[in-house]
Amino acid sequence: MIVDAKRYLQAGLIAGRNLAIGVNLVSLSLIFRPARFVDVVSTLLFYFKALTGHGRLEQRNPQTFFKYSREYEILIDTDHYFWGNDPSYTKDIVTLCVLPKLMDAKRIFEIGTLDGFTAEHFAMNSLESTEVFTLDLPFEGSKLHLNTTLMDDNHRRAHSAVEKYRFDNTSWVSKVHLLFGDSASYDFSVFYDSIDLFFIDGAHSYEYVKSDTLNAIRCCRDGGMVVWHDYGRMGVNGVTRFLHEFSANGHRIYSVPGSSLAYHFVSGSAAD
Repeated sequence: MIVDAKRYLQAGLIAGRNLAIGVNLVSLSLIFRPARFVDVVSTLLFYFKALTGHGRLEQRNPQTFFKYSREYEILIDTDHYFWGNDPSYTKDIVTLCVLPKLMDAKRIFEIGTLDGFTAEHFAMNSLESTEVFTLDLPFEGSKLHLNTTLMDDNHRRAHSAVEKYRFDNTSWVSKVHLLFGDSASYDFSVFYDSIDLFFIDGAHSYEYVKSDTLNAIRCCRDGGMVVWHDYGRMGVNGVTRFLHEFSANGHRIYSVPGSSLAYHFVSGSAAD
C-alpha cells in the first residue's frame, strides 16, 4: 500500500508540474476536464522540447547514418493507433517501419508486445527471411522483479485482455516469434551478438529501462541499433532520465526529430 501511495503521489506531483509550466489560455479551456487537461499540457510540453531541442538529446534523422539512398515503400496498419490525436505516435510507427529497411534487418527483437501492433509492422516492413522476436509478460499473473509505473500497470492489464495479436491470420505471422517472461529476469544469452534492431517498449520505470538497455546492447551485433520508445514524453516514466544519464556516461544517443524515439548504434558503427 505504501508503494502504491508513493506512485500515486509521484504521478500527482508530475501532473502538477506539467500544469504549472505548461498551462496557457487555450489549454485552460479544458479546466473542467482534468484528465484531458493534463494530457494536453503534457503533450504541449513534449512538443515544445521537440521543436526547440530544449532539454533533449541531439535530434538527428537516422537515415543520415546510412551512406546509400534508395526508394522503398512501407506498409502501415491504419487502425486507431495511426489515427490518434497525437501525431508524434504516427511519426514513431513510420520511423519504426523505415528502420528495418535502412538496415536490411534480419533479426529484430522487441520488448513489449501488447497486442502485437509494432511487431506486426516490423514483420510487414522487413525482408521475407527476417525473424521478429517479441517478449512480453505471461498472461497469467507473475511477480515482477523491478519497480513499474502506473502506466505500466495499465498496459499490463490491457495485455492480459488481449485475445489475438495484430499479426494473427496474416501472411507474415510465421516471421513473428512470441516470447514470454519478465525482461528483468529473462535469459537473453541465446540472442547475444545477433540482433540487428532491438526495440525497447516494455516497462517504463528507470530500473526496467536500465535493465532492458543493458540486455539490448549485449544482444545487438556490432553496428546494430537499440531504439527506445517514449523518450521525452512528460508522463510518469524513467525513459528520459535514464537515457540522459546513459548519454552523459559516454554513449552517443540521438532522438528522432518530432518523435518520441531515441536510438543508439552499438560500437563499431558510424555513430560511434
